Amino acid sequence: MAAVGSTTDQASLFSQVQRYTARTFAGHVREVATEKRHGKARSTSLSDKCVDVVVKNFEHYPVHENIPARCMRKITSRLPMHLDAKIAAEFVFDENYWKKRCQEQLPQRDCQINEHGLTWKQLFFERHLRTCFEEFESSKSEESSAPGLLSAASSSQDYVFTLKTQELRGHPDIESICKMLPNLARLEITYGVKRIGMKYDRMLFGMKVCV
Repeated sequence: MAAVGSTTDQASLFSQVQRYTARTFAGHVREVATEKRHGKARSTSLSDKCVDVVVKNFEHYPVHENIPARCMRKITSRLPMHLDAKIAAEFVFDENYWKKRCQEQLPQRDCQINEHGLTWKQLFFERHLRTCFEEFESSKSEESSAPGLLSAASSSQDYVFTLKTQELRGHPDIESICKMLPNLARLEITYGVKRIGMKYDRMLFGMKVCV
């Protein structure tokens, strides 16, 4: 059966497709493979260049709104794990980022997500604030140490529901810190320090009572 148009001067689209011979791209594939072996870089797309610029300047010019989800995933996957905690808290929501950061910065025994609301971001900030508490030392002057502790509480405020410390020296202002943690539901503080040796000073430990 002749195809429509096969007997006219202008062949039908079907007839033209039937006469079409597929071209092979084996030579092109071999050329691309050769370029990869010799380290020739492929041209970078404009969107990838934009992602690179955002990542390099994220700490000073963080972004989140009006960024397509696909691009935002690329951005967060390339962000450094030492990104300032306050900036990361406000602008980074990808759980893959927080999982990687927890696994890189925390001991494996502390990466128990089931104890922290089943989110890696909550786990990170509850552990982050706990570490700041345990590293607080009045001997360095409460005036110089307290702002750092308050700053840590401020950056963690939306993600801390439980705060437990295994050691604490000095007398941080617990009331001021708790006021900055609106979601805090459980607080356990152990005053003391492990392996202190001959540096023990009774005045560094215990809760300060104000009337």
